[in-house]
Amino acid sequence: GGAPATQSQYLLAGRETEHNWAAAVALDEKTTKIDLHLQEGLTISGSVQDPAGSPVKNAMIQVILMIPRAGGGVFGQQQPATVDAQGAFSIGSLPQGQQYSVNVSATGYGSANRTLAAVETARTSAPLPPFTLKVANLTLEGRVVDANDKPVAGAQVNINGNGQPNDSVNSDSKGHFVFKQVCEGPVQVYA
Repeated sequence: GGAPATQSQYLLAGRETEHNWAAAVALDEKTTKIDLHLQEGLTISGSVQDPAGSPVKNAMIQVILMIPRAGGGVFGQQQPATVDAQGAFSIGSLPQGQQYSVNVSATGYGSANRTLAAVETARTSAPLPPFTLKVANLTLEGRVVDANDKPVAGAQVNINGNGQPNDSVNSDSKGHFVFKQVCEGPVQVYA
């Protein structure tokens, strides 16, 4: 006996934005024929604000349709959606009944994300509570050194964390790096 071979999981999604139609169907390596029946699409909507409740007008919204059993994402916005002058967004023509990750970011602010389970998207509308982004008004700097305490030039240094911006810089000739837009709170730094 041995364990059965694991098959790759794929998701075929189709969207027709003019009429707000969409559909998705799971398939694997053995699938040879698929019928994709479009139906009325899901619209995910919400708004983005700062801690004072003012709209974040430069926010970018990315919706990722998650692949069942694979943990990865796929989908389909060629570029992130933007918000209007009130910080509101609406993204339609999404397949209903799927798991989504909604990621929000803005220059000068941190980030936020929310996962929607398939049961929450088995409808035509999924209005979300406002996303609140922390202001990224702090500086974080340091040095990258090797085991002999010598500066490492050109090292890629990354930051991320819950509510933090995701950013990357390279250390200079003295191993020094600076992040000029970091939020208050814990941040992970790695090189």
